[in-house]
Amino acid sequence: MPSRCTTSCARDTAGWPSSGRSLGSGVAVRVAAARDVDRLVPVTPFDSPVAVIRSLLPLPLPGFARDRMPVQWLLAEQFDSVRHAGRVTAPTLVLRSGRDDVVLPARTDKLLSKLPAETSVVEFADDDHVSLAEHDDYWQAISDFLL
Repeated sequence: MPSRCTTSCARDTAGWPSSGRSLGSGVAVRVAAARDVDRLVPVTPFDSPVAVIRSLLPLPLPGFARDRMPVQWLLAEQFDSVRHAGRVTAPTLVLRSGRDDVVLPARTDKLLSKLPAETSVVEFADDDHVSLAEHDDYWQAISDFLL
């Protein structure tokens, strides 16, 4: 069933990019999978918020294995990017942080494995989840890709 975003966002998306950062990257991927967008730019993206939350849970938790925690019950929207990534056809640029302590590298790697093979990746090796946007190179990469 389509989400409210993919049914009520702009009807004619041709020529428009889809972009989002962190949780917003899940929306951007879903829109790009459902609509004819010109380009996709997910920033600090993940495979799914459920996987991100599980990867950040401290262990041990009495009586629960990390991968069995029912964290999906906490989320009204799943933003399961990895589920939608195979339908993305737009040229894609992923911006990721090398020291991201929110979206761990494995979460972005899993999404990258499902995005189109031609996906470009720019990694800011010394930056965390927030600091990558503080560099001119960040903005230049987006500008070069979109223009």
